[in-house]
Amino acid sequence: MMPTARRMIPCTETISAMMAAQVMEVMNEYGLIDVGDDPQANAEANANAVMRVFKAQGLMTANGDVRAGACILLPGASAGAGFKLLFTLPAIAEEHDGATLQRKRSPVTFGRTPQGEIIVPARWLLAKLEDLASNPSAPRDVRSLALALSRAKRDDIVLPAEAETVAVAVDYADERVIFEALPAGLVVSVEEVP
Repeated sequence: MMPTARRMIPCTETISAMMAAQVMEVMNEYGLIDVGDDPQANAEANANAVMRVFKAQGLMTANGDVRAGACILLPGASAGAGFKLLFTLPAIAEEHDGATLQRKRSPVTFGRTPQGEIIVPARWLLAKLEDLASNPSAPRDVRSLALALSRAKRDDIVLPAEAETVAVAVDYADERVIFEALPAGLVVSVEEVP
């Protein structure tokens, strides 16, 4: 029997704020922003700095929202080595089954190994990279690297069974669907295997 998703953490305002703080912390760690000595005192300036990075990397929609599933390719990646992605918003599981292309029933979850590890399909990662590569607002070097990385054959990403996920509710015209999502602020490292 295939293990099911652990209890997903509901994506409340408090959880959303914690994820936003984590995104800012990672961006600071990688030198994309400088939060200063007292991040709380500089909260508005830091939020503006984050939004500038999002805009510069092409993560913003025309109306100023951050695109769903958007991620940042963190500095230090190269086409011949591993790379890291920072998820800026919760990254939801695929809505359609990869084998049958049928729409999954709510709650829509990631696959699991027999040991309960979370399986993130390689095609999901490659789609994120292709999105980044085709985004005209992203810097040319980021687009070029993302394109090169998206063309390589990749295995599915397997995350530990104890990895936390969040439950994100999406309202469609006729129903509310709950999606399992990787939390915003998560850094996914993809290492090249010789």
